[in-house]
Amino acid sequence: MGTGACTINGVTFPSCGTTVTENQRRPLNFQTPSSPAIGIASQGAPSGTGSYNSLYLSAQKRLSSGTSVLANYTYSHCISDEWNGQPGNNGVSSVTPNNRRNDRSNCAPNLISSDQRHLFNLSVVAQTPKFSNRELRLLASDWQVSPILKLRSAQYFTVVLGTDVALNGEGNQPPNLVP
Repeated sequence: MGTGACTINGVTFPSCGTTVTENQRRPLNFQTPSSPAIGIASQGAPSGTGSYNSLYLSAQKRLSSGTSVLANYTYSHCISDEWNGQPGNNGVSSVTPNNRRNDRSNCAPNLISSDQRHLFNLSVVAQTPKFSNRELRLLASDWQVSPILKLRSAQYFTVVLGTDVALNGEGNQPPNLVP
């Protein structure tokens, strides 16, 4: 169902995938079209699952000239059922209602354990030598320089639609997959 004109329970609307026809498209309204007072019927189910797998590698080397190098790498992958911490009209907005596993994928970026796949850190600490000249020793001895390099992969990208494909009044829905 797109944004073109449509007829719901004998009434023609200029567009079906907008908030104008939100209440008319609800499942309870289809069952009892004579009772337009039936609106939102939210449900929640604590049956979701998730998994988090990771690998952490670290190496440190202290060199004789007052320099040390620290490098670490993290690989992580978080997979879970779709989760919405602030449910709207129908709780979790899903393209396939009552099929939580259909939307199982990478964890959402706003969760604590978001799916940041690759993370690399490099830190170098270099210390200036102790100078024998008194003035130079006061100005330049015992200084440390410590640059830090952080590289990470980008968050995953999800294509979302501006129309209400699931007909549930929720936004940011993924499109229907057409083989």
